[in-house]
Amino acid sequence: MLRKFTSVSLVALLLFNMVFTATIFAESGETDVSIDPKQMQENVNGLSNMMQQLEEYAISVIQEGSIDNPLGSGSEFSNHQQAAKEHAETWLYDINNQMFEVVSDIVDYSNDFDTMYNQARGLIDQLPDVNASQELITLLSDLKGKISEKLVTVDQVQPKLTNFNNTLSDDISLFQDDYNEAQSQISHEQNQIILLQKDIDDLNAKMEEQTPVTICNYFGCTVTWVDKYNNYDLTQEISDDQQKINEANEKIDQLRQFQSQVQNLIDNISTVANTLTLINIRDAWEALDYNFELLINVLNKTDVEDQPILLRPQMDQANSRWQDIEQIALALQEGMIYNDPFNKLAFQPLDDFNKNKSSVTATNESLYGQQVWKIEAEGLDGYRQNVNAKVNENPKNSAYTFSIWLKADDEHIVTLRLRNKEKTEGGQQSFTVTTEWEKYDITAPFELDSDSLSIYFYPAGFEYGNQGYVYASGVSLTEKKQLLDSPNDFTKDYLSYWYKDTLVEKTTVPSPVGENTTVNKITPSDLNNKIYQETEIDPVGKTYTFGIWLKADKPHTSTMKVQNADYSESKSISINVTNEWQYFEVSKNFTNHSDKVTVLLWPGGYNKTTDSVYAWGASLVGE
Repeated sequence: MLRKFTSVSLVALLLFNMVFTATIFAESGETDVSIDPKQMQENVNGLSNMMQQLEEYAISVIQEGSIDNPLGSGSEFSNHQQAAKEHAETWLYDINNQMFEVVSDIVDYSNDFDTMYNQARGLIDQLPDVNASQELITLLSDLKGKISEKLVTVDQVQPKLTNFNNTLSDDISLFQDDYNEAQSQISHEQNQIILLQKDIDDLNAKMEEQTPVTICNYFGCTVTWVDKYNNYDLTQEISDDQQKINEANEKIDQLRQFQSQVQNLIDNISTVANTLTLINIRDAWEALDYNFELLINVLNKTDVEDQPILLRPQMDQANSRWQDIEQIALALQEGMIYNDPFNKLAFQPLDDFNKNKSSVTATNESLYGQQVWKIEAEGLDGYRQNVNAKVNENPKNSAYTFSIWLKADDEHIVTLRLRNKEKTEGGQQSFTVTTEWEKYDITAPFELDSDSLSIYFYPAGFEYGNQGYVYASGVSLTEKKQLLDSPNDFTKDYLSYWYKDTLVEKTTVPSPVGENTTVNKITPSDLNNKIYQETEIDPVGKTYTFGIWLKADKPHTSTMKVQNADYSESKSISINVTNEWQYFEVSKNFTNHSDKVTVLLWPGGYNKTTDSVYAWGASLVGE
């Protein structure tokens, strides 16, 4: 069914004028109108800025601290602010992310569409060959199926955008009520001050009043004027009234400060709700939906029984429809960022990191909608130049992953480090960064209490005086609950700790976190000797990942495994352990109920050797 397209003609035509004009003209005429590349770039920039406005709105609302509420216990402001933050999170982590996935899927599908289009044109040229006809039928059926699937994902977003628009209007209305209530209370306090000041004036006047008092004695009577009222009591009343005036003025100051903060919230929300921003994004999304339906309409009209002279323009028209779809998707994607709800560094740009003799410069590029930065170490003697950031929270019983997207103009070594305040837990690993974008990460579990943990990035590696630079984006620090006991000390063999038929001994070898800690050396007594730990948990419907840091005196193969209680579900991998610390992990999605998950490590590999390994930082996390 082809729905009538209306709202985009009001506002979004300003943004996508050439796209829509080309589309509508093509449906009514014989040929397409070409899209002006300059106009399209302006459209891309326009939507990109609007997506960034929405991102900034949501971040500002979420980062707004809890505003002190001077309105009284009957006020609903705290609930209004909490609701606005939840709505901002809905945009960042639900609607925005779903839109990001949809448009990314559309953009990623472009090569497949081009391939199928070219195949279709080639098959049309072979008609009326029977085999070509059958292949074309199959190809068009598959193409319509794919396009229909993508239209469904587009349709799923539209009601969310409409509801979100209503939500923003509600937030503005409720905050405006709070603002007005504050104004009402200010007026009340001002009226009270007027009354109190009048009372003070009256009391001062009373203090001036005197009354005659006749005093008689042996010599006669005299008249003396004395204060009519008890001036001490009047002074106390004046003092009390002045205190009340001071308190009223303080209340007015609090209310005005409150109004300023509320107005800031209203302005942030109004930026996207009462301007063209959200309207244009909604209309652009409707345009995306509309062009998909045009495309399906064209494909539905394409009949392999038609003559090639008719089929060719139909396929060309379908291709034109897809190009319009791709351009709108690209325009939306340009300003979008996929927001990880668990990223503790989500709103901290790299130039806000601490710079230990390193420079951080913004480039004109973006990666997946996020700013790309140039991080450079100048090669100062005696310095390990880095950028770093601290997160003030206790990492106990959690596993953290520090990740960052990197590329370089020349291949070289970079280093990532993650550790607690005491430098007793964490991990560090070096990687070779290439000329292509790639995500690098390290993971470490934490067992001990600490006030904070810190991440470090060394753009030219960990050696003193190294020189070099990289391009970086999408820095992330995420936390998951760590399920293993004693992740760094494998000598324990009681309760639910490590079980083994291997020799485990503590050594003086430094751990991945540095020289202040030592690690375990695990040596098999015989082939197939292992070390393992069981965790009592039902894994059904979740993916569990067993990770561990390993190195060896000489390179060899080890084996690691994660499994359920009755061994019916498991995943094992062989890993190449070297004389450098590396982090390894194995994951398994469990579909059956069980009463435990077991992690296992064969230092010398499963039935391979009795070679030993040094081990540190074992973790088991679920998702």
